[in-house]
Amino acid sequence: MYTKQNVDKRIQNTRRWTFEALSMLMEKKDFDAISVTELIEKAGISRATFYRNYTDKKEVITIKVTEFFNSFYDEMTTYYKKRRPLDERVLVYAFFTRIDKEEKIINTIIKADLEKLMIDGLLEIINYYHRKFYKLIKNIDSNETYIFQIIASSVWYLVANWHKEGKKESPKELARIYLYSIRSIYKALFEKRSIV
Repeated sequence: MYTKQNVDKRIQNTRRWTFEALSMLMEKKDFDAISVTELIEKAGISRATFYRNYTDKKEVITIKVTEFFNSFYDEMTTYYKKRRPLDERVLVYAFFTRIDKEEKIINTIIKADLEKLMIDGLLEIINYYHRKFYKLIKNIDSNETYIFQIIASSVWYLVANWHKEGKKESPKELARIYLYSIRSIYKALFEKRSIV
């Protein structure tokens, strides 16, 4: 992830049409029940074009998620270079604000049961930014991998449930809820206690 790709307009259009077609088909059918033939007919592309761009229909979603995280990474990198925030709130709020605009991606991932794609993307964002600030959790190197997995999974499940429940909270409220929850859990489990 996080590689600059110069993708020409034809490939961008193919990716957009194919993802849109898959999303529309998934409104009526389960992901596993959709054939590549149905997908290419709905997208208006040839079988050769499909297989030149994808190995299978799961990759349609994988590429869309990768594009989302690459774009988010670029936004955050630019922001951090200009402003140099002191804590994690900026990153958490920016993520929830951005994900609020990606309802189609979230719904497609949920329907296709491909949550791992989002969790892996979140892990990469966390791994990249964790050295910039460690206010959310204290640095415990031996447990770092597990901590990041817990954080990424909890972010995804919060986002998924938020979407399923109709996004009643604003992105800012969701970021506040998330940060408060993580801090409360950390405080309850670890502050003023010895870790076994």
